[in-house]
Amino acid sequence: MDIIIKTGFESVKHNIRFQPQTELKGKKLVLAEHVRNVEELRKNGNSYLIRAHVIRQTSVTLKPYVTSLIINDSRVITGVKCSCVYNPSSKCKHVAAITFYINNKVSLTKTSNEQQWGKPSIRQFVQNKYFKGRYFQDMFPPVSKTGCCQPQPITHNELLQESSLKRVLVASVQTQDINLITDVISKMLDIVESLIEQEECSACLIFFNIIRSEFNLYHSDYTLGENLNVYYEKHVVVTEEDIIHICCNTIKQSACENWYAIRHVRISASKNIHSIKIRATKTIQRLVSSILKPKKVDCAATRYGLRNEQKALLLYEKFNFCQVKKVGAIISKDQPWLCASIDGVVVEYRVWLCDKASRS
Repeated sequence: MDIIIKTGFESVKHNIRFQPQTELKGKKLVLAEHVRNVEELRKNGNSYLIRAHVIRQTSVTLKPYVTSLIINDSRVITGVKCSCVYNPSSKCKHVAAITFYINNKVSLTKTSNEQQWGKPSIRQFVQNKYFKGRYFQDMFPPVSKTGCCQPQPITHNELLQESSLKRVLVASVQTQDINLITDVISKMLDIVESLIEQEECSACLIFFNIIRSEFNLYHSDYTLGENLNVYYEKHVVVTEEDIIHICCNTIKQSACENWYAIRHVRISASKNIHSIKIRATKTIQRLVSSILKPKKVDCAATRYGLRNEQKALLLYEKFNFCQVKKVGAIISKDQPWLCASIDGVVVEYRVWLCDKASRS
């Protein structure tokens, strides 16, 4: 079993020929307390190895070098080891440092040294000895941006003298006023345009009702069950005022959410007639399912149509010397389970419907 001695070292002898400055550098390492954790290993009463950690001079935060002296029974150094790059020469300053440390601590007893417990580790020693200062952010913490440090607004009225800043502020206020007036006028025009569209839509519906009264409508009596009749009266049946209100408020059609809700509980030409025409190839269940749960069509053709719909209407008006009035979802007064969403109403010397085919 090895005995480890950490103090009271006896001197050692050596035949190592150090360079002239090497022994001086080794002494400086000892004086700077870079030689740490010195231990002498003894077995069967004879010492055979002395080892220590030597803190680097340049990169003090890196792992220290491990240096060892191999000695014989006469305490003569017979070999050395060091983890530094100059180890092959066996004459590095770290070997000289341990040799100086041992030979200058001779005859010291344990009680002659300062206590070893509670002493800082090599890492702590390096940080305390070579800590060069604090970071700038620690010395100069950022100033709080609250309170008086906040920039305060200033108006051109507060600047008494003429200056470039005052002219810039005046121009900025004028620009803001112009933008505000432009926004107000734009919103007012939108409101006026919407009211005019609603009035024209209402006039078209009144005209349609006059034309409709001249024709007999096909009808067939069918008795609904109690639950269906309640649903029909609550969600399908509408008054004449409701018809006008719904039509005027769904002028934007597919861009209006209510437009989809109105058509969902009714049969319309564009949405359901095709399914009804090919009902011979479908069961009643599939036909009803396709009407109640329609698939939303979104393809290149429909997107193209939505992008160019307004352009097509303007060109139609130009080539045909007419006006096209917009309307929303039109619900049949006598058969409220039917509705239509025409693309526009053409006003000439007479009124007629403008369908998709004529626009194309």
